[in-house]
Formats: sequence, C-alpha cells, structure tokens
Amino acid sequence: MGMRDYTVGGPSAALAAERGLVDADWFKPKIERDVMRQLMQRNNLWAGLHIASWLAALVLFGWLGHQTWGTWWAIPVFVVYGVLYGSMSDSRWHECGHRTAFRTKWLNDVVYYIASFMVFREPESWRWSHARHHSDTIIVGRDNEISFKRRVPVFRYVLETVGVMGVLAEFMKLLRNAFGVFPTDQRDYQPVETLNISKWASRAYLLVIAAVFALSIGLRSFEPLMYAVLPSFYGRFYMVVLGITQHAGLAEDVIDH
Repeated sequence: MGMRDYTVGGPSAALAAERGLVDADWFKPKIERDVMRQLMQRNNLWAGLHIASWLAALVLFGWLGHQTWGTWWAIPVFVVYGVLYGSMSDSRWHECGHRTAFRTKWLNDVVYYIASFMVFREPESWRWSHARHHSDTIIVGRDNEISFKRRVPVFRYVLETVGVMGVLAEFMKLLRNAFGVFPTDQRDYQPVETLNISKWASRAYLLVIAAVFALSIGLRSFEPLMYAVLPSFYGRFYMVVLGITQHAGLAEDVIDH
C-alpha cells in the first residue's frame, strides 16, 4: 500500500467531508466559567518578562559567539544560540500567534512576526494554516500541518532536523507568494482577502534574508549568517524532537485526540 495523498483540498478532503470530519464536534471537557476565566487570563508584564529573558539569552550567546568566533569554543556556543533561535522561537510563535501571551494585541503580533522569521514561516498563511490545524487536527486532506505522515522514509525526518525539507519548502513558498502566486492548497485554508498580506510579508522576509547575505558578502565573513537565516536550519533539531513527542503516532481521521 502506497503513501496517502495528504494534499490539502485534495481527494482526501472530500472523503473527510463525507465522513463528517470537517469542523467536527470534538470532545470538550466541562470547565466552570470562573475557572475558564482564570485559565484565559493574559498579562503583559509576565509575557514581557518571558520574552525579554529569551531575547537576553539570545543576545548573550550571540555575544559569546562573536567573542569565540574562529575557535572551537564557537561550536557549543552556536549550538545553544541556534536552539534559542531556531527551536525556542516556536513556542513564542505559537502562543503569540494565538494572541494568548500578551493582553495587548499588537504586542502579540510583533513577537509573532519576529518568531515567524526565526522559525522560517510566512506569518499570515501560517496563522490560517494553524487555525485549520486546531479545527481539523490530523484530518487528511484538511490539516496542512501533519508533520509525521504515514509511510514516509525515515531519512526525510532525519533531514528535517536541519530543515532540509521544511525550510526549503517554505522558502519556495515565500518566493511564490512574493510574486503573487498562491498554490491551491494555500488558498484552501487561507481567506482570499488575506493573500495580499502574505505577498508583502514574503517580500519583507526575502528582503531581510537578502540583506543578511549581502552583509556576509560585504564583510567577507560567514559570521552574519550564523546569527540569522542559518539558525533556522542548524538550530531546528530540538523543535523537531519536541514535535515528535506531540504529533508522531497520532491516529489520522479521528476526533478524539
């Protein structure tokens, strides 16, 4: 038996609709209103301190990376820097994308856009993709974020620890979106009125990437790329490991996760 067609909006989507799996009625635990209100509290101060401590760690290890550049000590320093950049940005991306970290909307959005660049995701399309991921979790043909598909060669997941598959695929999407080309699967989960946002966000991200490469060429040094762009590759492995614990092995096309 071959690999299933995981294309969003493809044949599996129609099958999911026939089975009542689209926007299905998932299990909901009973939580008292007062308890729910407490759980959903947001606080700018605590969120700000959390983000500030993360950025401070990035600055610290970035400085140490510069100080040790050209020595063997730079390797462990940049491993830590890479994880802080390419993996730890994912949780900030997630909570600020849901706007559950800060009480103030624009603060969530600022951190979300920065973290999106770090984890290498076009922010607007991924906001809608992730909303679909939560409404139709692991529903084949609907969920664009099924990370661990059935019957995929293991070596592809090994390559993903350094972003060979995901980051490069996202880079190609940035290029397409920057020129106003939006694939069918993207149009399936993203409202048409938001596509222009993706176009300009893609252009902005590509401009930043080009600027980092230009700086590296101008300085005749690989060092600038170690601080931006490349950490999305070499610092990705820890996010993939944590992703395995959350997603690998989940049953497909069920509503009882």
